[in-house]
Amino acid sequence: MKGHLKLRGETWYAVINTRDQTGKRKVKFISLPDAKGKREAQQHLARIVTEMDTGSFIEPNKTTVEQFLRRWLDHIKTQVQPRTHGGYTEKAEQLILRLGSITLSKLKPEQISAAYSSALASGRRDGKAGGLSARSVHHMHRVLVQALGQAMKWSAISRNVAALVDPPKCERVGRPCEIPHRYLRACGCFHRRRRPWF
Repeated sequence: MKGHLKLRGETWYAVINTRDQTGKRKVKFISLPDAKGKREAQQHLARIVTEMDTGSFIEPNKTTVEQFLRRWLDHIKTQVQPRTHGGYTEKAEQLILRLGSITLSKLKPEQISAAYSSALASGRRDGKAGGLSARSVHHMHRVLVQALGQAMKWSAISRNVAALVDPPKCERVGRPCEIPHRYLRACGCFHRRRRPWF
């Protein structure tokens, strides 16, 4: 598969030559809004061509983080206990507050890190001053990692960017910060023989 670049205004586009199931030639234009200059555009083009050749390319769409998280919450509602789902919903709402308007396929690790910092600084929903505890933000991170893992299974994204982010360290007062088992079971991280400590 071959492709080249085209600049329209201030936006670079990857122009990909493909063929449909009947063998008819088609030209696909894919915008590269994150490319700042021709060199970055060439890097994006090379990645897209490689992913198309291997069958791992996912067509960009306009689904936002909020739209996806609400769909995911509906999806897992019958798979977990009501109390667990309530915990997921609470953390998802905190994520939606800070990341909801971002297009899911364009979500970046640095945006997630900024959202965690914001929650630590001013994350309380009761209107009082102060932010969430490091433990609560750590739970937010677990929920986002699990949700984006499902997004990969649904082919909505090609990688789990939340897994690239280091959550805040929990305060250790006498004992390590413990993540509730219900979160770890849902993420596939629970081991019966060991008590998970973070």
